[in-house]
Amino acid sequence: LLKAFTQQLLKGSGHFAMRCQPCFIKPDKMFRLFSFDETEATTDMSQGSKGVSSCLHQEKIFKGVGWDSGEALANKTSQRASIIGGSNAAGQATRPYVIFNACPQLSWLQNAPESGFMHPKSEQFHTAVFNFNESGGATKAIASDYFKKNFIETQDPVTGEDLEHNGAVVKASKENPIVVICDGHCSHLTLELLELCRENGIHIVLRPPHTSHILQIEDVINFREFKWQIRKACAEMLMEKGLANIRNMSALPYVKLGNEDLMLCCRAAWMDSFSETNCLLGWRKTGIRPFTRLVYPSHPQV
Repeated sequence: LLKAFTQQLLKGSGHFAMRCQPCFIKPDKMFRLFSFDETEATTDMSQGSKGVSSCLHQEKIFKGVGWDSGEALANKTSQRASIIGGSNAAGQATRPYVIFNACPQLSWLQNAPESGFMHPKSEQFHTAVFNFNESGGATKAIASDYFKKNFIETQDPVTGEDLEHNGAVVKASKENPIVVICDGHCSHLTLELLELCRENGIHIVLRPPHTSHILQIEDVINFREFKWQIRKACAEMLMEKGLANIRNMSALPYVKLGNEDLMLCCRAAWMDSFSETNCLLGWRKTGIRPFTRLVYPSHPQV
């Protein structure tokens, strides 16, 4: 379904039936074709991560201070947040949407991640959107709010800035619709969200089940890069705090990371992961733009 839609989209026919209304998008308007997904950001370093432990040998860094290994610096007190991220087929990252499991404090937000795309009009990155709930993850209400903040509301609630004018938000309407590609999570199929999309010219295309490792842009490129970079950032921050304790003659170089540290570690990792280059690479790797059936010619699911 996704391939058939994208093929027609990029060929220029611009017609794809969804329910009872067609969607018209031309190939020169790739900034109106979006994809998004959710991932977890955590300071928990007790679990292994490919490529991180092999490149961070703490014993080399602590050589000369009486430590044989830096393994004691593995952070096991987990601070967690969910982040929804995405991009359009023109390489522009959407505003990161951060979800905590408790009401966020100001210190957590000051170093929050921004998108990795600098808009030519404002010469600024997207600022993050924050929310919280008991689970600290995507819910029905969160999904609707994410669509509003990224595709419908054009005025920043804090600064009053017109986000559509400076290119930070692509406003959807029935006259200028957008297409959003996502997975089949239950929060993406609620009546509230579907009615919101129908009223504002947003057409949802669901990926086939169990194909996120092939077709989901964020999993293929963005989140893969983000997971590696945030673990590296957490390890480096732990080392810096541990060395500071040693210099200050602390009895034990015990350190831990809090939510403000989590956001600080997320910032650079997220912006690098959702850079324009990575976003465009994700669309190409999944065969959506430019369209191709031969991205994974030997994969059994293709």
